[in-house]
Amino acid sequence: MTLFSQMKKIFAGNTFSLEEFASLSLEDSFISLSINKDEFKGTLHNRLITINGKSQSSLCIGKVQEIIHAEINGVNVGSCDNQDIVQVNNILDKIILWIREKSIDYVKQGEALTPLNVQMENEAMEWLKVSLLVLKKSFSKIKSDDNLIFESRIFFGVPNNLDHPILRIQCLSLDFLLEFMPNHSLRVRVWNYKDNQKDSTSQEDLKVDLVGLKAPVLEEFIILFNEMRSLILMNP
Repeated sequence: MTLFSQMKKIFAGNTFSLEEFASLSLEDSFISLSINKDEFKGTLHNRLITINGKSQSSLCIGKVQEIIHAEINGVNVGSCDNQDIVQVNNILDKIILWIREKSIDYVKQGEALTPLNVQMENEAMEWLKVSLLVLKKSFSKIKSDDNLIFESRIFFGVPNNLDHPILRIQCLSLDFLLEFMPNHSLRVRVWNYKDNQKDSTSQEDLKVDLVGLKAPVLEEFIILFNEMRSLILMNP
């Protein structure tokens, strides 16, 4: 019996099913995705998806003693089979694709703007390339070693404290914040946390407003997403 069938049988429509969660609109939503951050207590290889739109909806799924369990909107809905995992991965793929497409749309706005400091943008681009290359090498190690666990948090949309959309990727010791500014520049802020001490109030390792290179820089992060995809998706 699939998770969707269990939901219909046990709750008789009183809460979201997995299928209904998959059909939620991402338009005008603030999305957060957590991978293996112990958001689902007592589980391994967990994922937490939160969609804040007209209302807040959440899906949390994780493994306990080789059995995958799920919660939808805080309600434990039991174990999942392979068909359920396929549907969860379809949701994750939908979110990844949405973030990529919307980010590209944001960057295309104001394409004719003239950069104020070409050298600064070029230096920032080179700094980011080196940092992202180190990160992608770490991904390769994780993919080849079952004892290593990939951890990440991703946020996308307009948060309550801002008037413009952001893309934030927290992965290993690096924290990337891309802000799609009202003046159509792309503000990039990066923290490299030492000894895993995360404190985004500390001084950034990089802070730059990009105009001329905002599309190439975003492309580097799209490539990063492509590298992350297999680590974000769940294995049955």
